[in-house]
Amino acid sequence: MKSKAKLNKIKNANTVKRNLPPGWIIMSRTEITVADIKALVDEGDIEIWPEAGVLEISIGEKSSIDIEAFDADPRDEYSCDFVAKHGVKELFYVSFKPEDIDIAERILKKIADGIDGFICGDTEDFTPVIGDIK
Repeated sequence: MKSKAKLNKIKNANTVKRNLPPGWIIMSRTEITVADIKALVDEGDIEIWPEAGVLEISIGEKSSIDIEAFDADPRDEYSCDFVAKHGVKELFYVSFKPEDIDIAERILKKIADGIDGFICGDTEDFTPVIGDIK
């Protein structure tokens, strides 16, 4: 039987091999809140702070997916063009531990399917994308 430490190393290596970013961005074409996102999630223990625009989905003993609203005012030209081109009105930053990628991906797909928008990697070119970017 493999030890937990060894299994975590394997999971982290798989995440790196899949070339997935450490952070993600929910991009919505309509105005939504963390309460709207919460309504789309049907697993994990959920805590929400609507006034702060923060949602925490506990997915394990010491693991969570954290979602936080932020200003739709990107600073660089590429980001501004990308947001404008896709009609993005609301942005939420998503973070989780690399070893939680499988469950996080499943939850992010549910969110992407439930909003008028998509979820993209926090990378220079906003890839990979989950959902319909149109």
